[in-house]
Parts: sequence; structure tokens; C-alpha cells
Amino acid sequence: MVNFINLLKIHENDLINMKKLLSLLSAITIAGSGMSGIVANSPYQKQEQLENINYKRQKRSNNENNKINITKIVITTNGIVRSDGIILNNKVYFGSADNKVYEYDPATGQQKIVLRTNGNVWSSGVVLNHKVYFGSWDYKVYEYDPVTGQQKIVIKTNGFIWSSGVIFNNKLYIGSDDGNIYEYDPATGQQKIVLRTTNSNNPIKSSGLVLNNKLYFGSDDNKVYEYDPATGQQKIVIKTNNSQSIRSSGVIFNNKIYFGSGDKNVYEYDPSTEQQRVIPTTGSWNESSGVVLNNKLYFGSADGNIYEYSEVLFRFKFRAN
Repeated sequence: MVNFINLLKIHENDLINMKKLLSLLSAITIAGSGMSGIVANSPYQKQEQLENINYKRQKRSNNENNKINITKIVITTNGIVRSDGIILNNKVYFGSADNKVYEYDPATGQQKIVLRTNGNVWSSGVVLNHKVYFGSWDYKVYEYDPVTGQQKIVIKTNGFIWSSGVIFNNKLYIGSDDGNIYEYDPATGQQKIVLRTTNSNNPIKSSGLVLNNKLYFGSDDNKVYEYDPATGQQKIVIKTNNSQSIRSSGVIFNNKIYFGSGDKNVYEYDPSTEQQRVIPTTGSWNESSGVVLNNKLYFGSADGNIYEYSEVLFRFKFRAN
């Protein structure tokens, strides 16, 4: 009987030792995870937990990437850049006050100079027939052809060119500080003056706009001019109250045009009635051209505010300081 009891104790001790061993083997630490003491009671549980860890890592990585705002310099010039820039063939082009126009290719990360002028390039440029055009303070408008890499002068004026110009019927129309609007026709290579303001000493810095097959440009002689390419006729459609310049390029809203003025007003002109009227006064001069969103017009003023206008409501919203 004693031997039988001793035998049972031996087996009992073996079972206890076996349980301890199994318990030890089941406590698995996953190396390299940065997380110790993870218990996997089976190979399936271990695999599942590894997949969960990888998913959490990936999710955390994605969230961190979403929070990163990256700003980097892609074009370096030697002057002030006031040009808004243009896009052609998935590349961007900007003018600079160092008298050059630069190209940047996001695909390769490369920049290069594509136009060299003899004056500041504050014009934002336009695209016509797969070529880019920029005005310069050397009184000229330049063309650059990305296919051939060639540049040439297409318009010569008698004043600085700030205007970016507009494209209509495959022709370029652009203003100059000499008080004229020039037309360039790539098909013939010819330039001509199509609009003359009342005072040649007043610049045309407005880039202009097109509505109903007619062109509209603001001028420093306190007027907005309309030019009809079909008839060759021009006329004054807006005249400000206090002989202040109109340097806004204008915006179209509900088939009417709107131009900001140096007299603190924004002017509306309705081609269907040929009437102008003043939108309520802002706190300072307005060179902003404005944008339209959800049937409302937004434009900025030198008083530091952005104004909202609609047909039924006018109010201003404070700009964040």
C-alpha cells in the first residue's frame, strides 16, 4: 500500500512539473515588436496577434503621414515672385523680378530657366497653342515653345507690361503701361493695337476678361473699356467716381462684370442693359479681381477684409489676423 501511495506522489509531481513546463512554453515574447509579455496559447492566436500588430503599425504610420504638411522650395530665383504662374503639359511656369521665367517639372524635380528678358516679369502668363506667353518690364511680350525650347519676342510696346493678358479666338490680348491693348495673332505673327485709352500716360495693369465675345480691361484712367473684335469697336462701360485707377482684372458673375477700383468701390456692369452701378463701399482700394462660389462673389480689399456679395445680401467677413 505504501509503495502504491509513493507511486501516485511521483506521478503527481510529474504532472505538476509538466504543467509548469507547458505554462513556460506558452509564455512567448515576440522579439523586435517592442511589446513583451504577449501570450500566444496557440499558433493561430500568435499569427492573429502578429497581424494585429502589423495593422496597428500601418494604421499609426498612415495617420502620422496624414498629419504631415510638407513645404519645400522647388524653384529658386534671384528676385521677388509676384507671378501667379501657369501650367502647361504638367509643368509649372513662374515669372520673377530677376527678369526670367522658370519651369518646374514635378515628375523629375528639375527646374530650369526658359525665358530671359531685360526687365521684371510680374505677369502671370497665359497659354496659347501649347506655348507660354509672358510680359516683361522691358516693354515686350515673350513666347516660349517647350517643344523646341525656343523663345522669341512677339509684341513690342512703349511701356511696362504687368498684365497677363487674355486669350480669345486663338489670339492674345494684353495691356501695357503705354495705355494700349495689343493683339497678337500666332497664325500671322502680327501684332497691332486694338484699344487705346483716353490717356496714354495711364497704364493698363488689368489682365482683362472675356464675356459674350467681347473683351473688358480696366485702366489707370479710372475706366473699364469694352472691345469687340468682330466690329473693332471700343467703348467705355464703367467710369469710377473719383478718377481712381482700376487695376483689377475683373470677374464674371450672373452674366455681369465686376471690377474693383482705387476709390474703395466695386463696380458692376450689365451688358444686357449697358448700365453700371456701384456695389457698397469697402474700407480701402480694391485691386482684387475676386472669385465666385455658390452664387456669391468674394473679393479682397486693402482694408484687410474679404467681402461677400450676392444679389440679395452684402456683408463683409473679417480676415483672420
